[in-house]
Amino acid sequence: MSNMLKLLNDNSGDTVGQIMAVSEKTAEYGIRLTEKAAREIAVTEKSCISENRRVCFGKSAAVKLTEKFAESRYVDSESFGETLCLLVEAFYAAKEECGDDLTDDELIDAMFELFEHQSEGTMELLVSRDMDSLCNMIRQNGVDREVDDMAADFRWSDVYDD
Repeated sequence: MSNMLKLLNDNSGDTVGQIMAVSEKTAEYGIRLTEKAAREIAVTEKSCISENRRVCFGKSAAVKLTEKFAESRYVDSESFGETLCLLVEAFYAAKEECGDDLTDDELIDAMFELFEHQSEGTMELLVSRDMDSLCNMIRQNGVDREVDDMAADFRWSDVYDD
C-alpha cells in the first residue's frame, strides 16, 4: 500500500475519539462504551479497510454504526463493543458483496432494519442469513433510488422467499 493510502487509512486514533464522543451521547439509551472497546472497534475497522483495500473519507462506518445501533432494543453496554466489532466486519463484507451499490448510510439503515426486525438482535442470523439475502437481492435486482426511504420501504418479502 502506498504511503498516501496508509496515511488516509490511519485514522484509528480519530475513530476512537469519535466513538467515545458518540458514547457520551448514547448514554441516554443506557449504552456506554469503554475506551478499550472503542479501540477494539477502531482496530477492527482498520483491519477490514486494509483487508478489503478500501479508502474511507468522512465519518467512519464504525462511528455511524455506533450512532445507529445504540438505538437498538437488542443491545446493552456489556455486549455493545463486541456487537459493534461484528457489525463493522459485516458492514465491510457487505460493501464488497453488494458491489458498493449501496451508500454507507443506506447499508447501515438496511442492517439496522434487518437486525431489529428479521434477526431480532441475533448477530449470527444477521450475518449468515439476512446480510447474504440482502446482498443477493441487490446483486440480482440492483437498488431503486426512486424510493424516498429505502430502509422504511424495503420489502423484506423480496429478500426472503417464504
